[in-house]
Amino acid sequence: HTNECGPLKEGPLQSILKAGNRNLCFMAIGIRSAFSSIKKFPMENARDFPPALCDRLVGAGAIAVLVIDNVDHAVRVAEALCKGGIEIAEVTMRTPSAARSLALICKELPEVLPVAGTVLSPAQVDCAIDSGAAMAVAPGLQQATLLHAQQRGLPFAPGVLTPTEIEKAIALGCRTLKFFPAATGGGLPFLNSVA
Repeated sequence: HTNECGPLKEGPLQSILKAGNRNLCFMAIGIRSAFSSIKKFPMENARDFPPALCDRLVGAGAIAVLVIDNVDHAVRVAEALCKGGIEIAEVTMRTPSAARSLALICKELPEVLPVAGTVLSPAQVDCAIDSGAAMAVAPGLQQATLLHAQQRGLPFAPGVLTPTEIEKAIALGCRTLKFFPAATGGGLPFLNSVA
């Protein structure tokens, strides 16, 4: 995702953020230091992510994205990542073993921040919560899924790629967003151009 949340440069979205005294944090998969040139800005007004969680994301530098087909591999993989300095594991909810894998990681490795990824429905939000996820992310913005996560109190970062999607997420109360797909979506130059 990202290693730093920072103030967006002046641009069309900045007026939206200023108007509501809102803050916005982008998480970009695959870009370890994409925001190194942007200074950190306060997240105290964020309603979707607690400040401590955002600080942990910012300090992590990288988030491992795992597609786990065999639940027997979950803890070993997460443990190896943790030993290598990666303490945040996003388990994509795309396989039959994902929920059990996430639950095992939560149980066996309390030092790892468990993230449910590719959460596409309200039912998957419930599954993520039941599995012990500290937060969830999605590749896109499904309003019903987002609202259900908010109602259940699960920090949720919807995927956004366009200024329209960013504005919609802001209108729905999101301040932490997943910029996806970051590389093909233009990366940091794109974010700077719309910020």
